[in-house]
Amino acid sequence: MTALLSVCLALAGSLGIRVEGPGYLRMVRNGLIVYAKQAQATVRGGWLAEEGGALFFPRLSATEGEPLEIQPDGWVLQGSRRIGRLTLALFEDGREPKGAGYLTAEGRPTLVHPGDPRAGRILASRSVQPHATRAGQETAEEPRIVFRARSEVATDLVRLGDVAEVTADPATKARADAIELGRAPLPGSTAVLTRAQVLAALRGAGLQPDDWRLEMPARVEVSRSFQVVRHEQLVAAAVEAAKPAVGPGVELMCPERATDVRAPAGRLELKAERVTTSPEGASVVVGWFVEGSRHGGRTVRLVATAPGGGPLARAAAGATVRLRVWSGAACLELPARLQESARVGQTVRVITEARTVHSGVLVDPNTVEVRL
Repeated sequence: MTALLSVCLALAGSLGIRVEGPGYLRMVRNGLIVYAKQAQATVRGGWLAEEGGALFFPRLSATEGEPLEIQPDGWVLQGSRRIGRLTLALFEDGREPKGAGYLTAEGRPTLVHPGDPRAGRILASRSVQPHATRAGQETAEEPRIVFRARSEVATDLVRLGDVAEVTADPATKARADAIELGRAPLPGSTAVLTRAQVLAALRGAGLQPDDWRLEMPARVEVSRSFQVVRHEQLVAAAVEAAKPAVGPGVELMCPERATDVRAPAGRLELKAERVTTSPEGASVVVGWFVEGSRHGGRTVRLVATAPGGGPLARAAAGATVRLRVWSGAACLELPARLQESARVGQTVRVITEARTVHSGVLVDPNTVEVRL
C-alpha cells in the first residue's frame, strides 16, 4: 500500500482529504447542507471546518493549533484523543450533488461512515487543494430528538431513549439514547420533564444542544410502571414464616385490613425479615423485593387462635401448674409456678418448690410437660 493508504497524515494547520469511492463529504454552511468530494480540513472557532468556511456535519469540537489526523474510516484525532467521526452521504444514481465548489443536492442521502464498502474511505494528503466556496441550497437537517407527550418507564432511571425518538447516525443515536435524564418517579406516579433538564443532560454527555433539533410538547410526562402487592399476599407470607415459631395446634389470623402497596414492575419476591412471637400471636416484618432489590416492608400483626377460630387457652405468670417430667415411660409429677404468661402449645419456663427452673410445653392451662 502507498503511504496514503497506510498512514494518516497530521498537519499543524490544515489537512487535505478526499473521498475514494462514491460517498460525499457532508458539511453545513450558513445553515445549509453542502457536499464535496475533497476538502482542506482545519479548525475554526473550536470546530472542525473546511478552509472555505463550511463546518463538517455533524459538528466536531476541536482544539485550534493542535495537529489533525483523519483516518480512512473517518475517525478524527488530535494527539491521542478522538474528537469524533466523519460521515459520508450516498445518493441514488442520477441524484448526485451538482454545482461548482460546494455541491448541492435536492434528494435526501443515505448516511454511512467512511470504510463502508458502499461509500468508500477517506484519504489524507498534503497535495489536495481547497476548492472555491459556493453556498448550497438544501436546508440543513440536524440530528433530531422528538419527545412523546407521555411515556412509561420500568427502571429507576429515565433515559433519553425511553421518552423520545432520536434520529441520528447509529453511533450518535446509541450515545444519545443512553443519556440519563434523572431518577424515575415512584411506582404509579408521574413526573414532568423540562427542557432545562434535557439541555443539561445533553451538555453533561458531551453533546451540544445547538447541534440538535429538539421537539418537545408543552408538557412531557413520565410515569413509572408498577404492580400491586395485595395485603393478603403480605399476610400469607407472614403466616408461613410465623407458623414454625408458634407451634402446632394454632391458627394465625391478621385482624387488620391494611391498604395494598405499589411496587416497581418486575419479578416480585416477599421475604419475612423478622419474626417475633408472644402469647397473643406473632409480629412479622415482611419485605417486598423486585428483581432482587428491596423496595419496602410492612409489619404484619398476627393473632393466635384455636383451630376453627376460637380463643386459645392461656395461663398467667405466677399461676400454679403441675410439672410432669417424662423420661421414656417414667413420669415424675410435682407442683411448680409459671415464670411467664403463655398460651397452650407454647414453651414456657416454670420454677419448682426446690427453686429449680425447667422449660416445657404448656399442654393445658394447668399442666406443663418436660420430656428428657
